[in-house]
Amino acid sequence: MKTTIRLSILFVLCLAIAPLALAQASVTQDAAQEAPADDDALEESVPEVSDAQIEAFAEAYAALDRVRTKYERKLQETDDQDEARELQLEANEAYVEAIEESGMDPEEYQQVATAVNADPEVRARVTELLDEADDSP
Repeated sequence: MKTTIRLSILFVLCLAIAPLALAQASVTQDAAQEAPADDDALEESVPEVSDAQIEAFAEAYAALDRVRTKYERKLQETDDQDEARELQLEANEAYVEAIEESGMDPEEYQQVATAVNADPEVRARVTELLDEADDSP
């Protein structure tokens, strides 16, 4: 159950930072449209990630989860749309900062997130690292 919840949150967080990669996506969109849509091409589009990137991703993910929890609580407490917008901007800045503190940039984080969502082995490794972090004092 805990792993299922963690994977759901992981997927949501990956989607939450997707706007950060829009600039990169717009550049690569043309190339993606030209690529063949067969299974081999899809497998090749899954980025290769190193153990160091997976470890940094897990660290960033844990930090993003803390940021999400903090700002989710604040957003639930406000009825003012302007304040909510301001909190969302602050949360986005905190997301970027958390990613950068892990030693990654948002584009690299998004690349690893793509691999996590597409590759069961990468996903299992990230889940393992997150479970180890939960078990440590």
